[in-house]
Amino acid sequence: MAHRLLGKCIAAGRNAQVFAWGEDCVLKLFADPNSSAQQAEREFRTSQEVFSLGLPCPAPVEIVEEMDRVGIVFSRVSGPSMLRLIAADPGLIESMAQQLAHLQLQMHSKETQSLPSQRTRLREQIERSGLAASLRDQLQGVLADLPDANRLCHGDFHPDNVLISGKGPVIVDWADACAGNPLADVARTSLLLLKGAVPSDGPDAAQLVAARQAFHEAFMGAYFRETKADAAQLANWEVVIMAARLAENIPGERPLLAASIVESLETI
Repeated sequence: MAHRLLGKCIAAGRNAQVFAWGEDCVLKLFADPNSSAQQAEREFRTSQEVFSLGLPCPAPVEIVEEMDRVGIVFSRVSGPSMLRLIAADPGLIESMAQQLAHLQLQMHSKETQSLPSQRTRLREQIERSGLAASLRDQLQGVLADLPDANRLCHGDFHPDNVLISGKGPVIVDWADACAGNPLADVARTSLLLLKGAVPSDGPDAAQLVAARQAFHEAFMGAYFRETKADAAQLANWEVVIMAARLAENIPGERPLLAASIVESLETI
């Protein structure tokens, strides 16, 4: 029997659903009942660490069990995603791209010692990428030559993970947060903006595809205007991030990413 606090499903992804939970919270309920307890515990600890750093993010409240699965209760954030706002009004591309860059710079200003290692995660993902052993070895070498750091990185930062509330933007879905190099996090965002799948469940999908090149250019321009980041180093992070992305087995992405990886490695 459903809990009295459980409301309607308001969002769904590959690994979890989000339900209304009472009047002021939401419940992120993990899809796989066999691993939901471990996922919830890991993300709850990560979310507590991120929230303690003072970033605009939902407060983690508690871990609960519902419908034979385990999930996390978060404070509720009311407002559309940045992605939906851009889809409705492409005239917002420039301002939203700048806001996304400033939010990422804000998180990258934070140091953390307790979150998972970005470098360790990338090593493991490269090994699970399905690429030939020779390519994996080359990619591990590229990664080994890149500088490590202990900055807060989101790990999956894109416009659909930023909600625009009445009090300002709020960053959600910190499941992949880690301690690492900001440029690796930017490379992940760049990849998602240019090559990631866009939602196909609405009439705005074609607009999203057409607009994302302009958004990407505005985002990268805003980020690099505020930093002294090395563009050549970013290119090396990008090939590593593409390989790591393959481990996620996103339908339709493998041929393009695999070809891009081989082409990029030829220039390094």
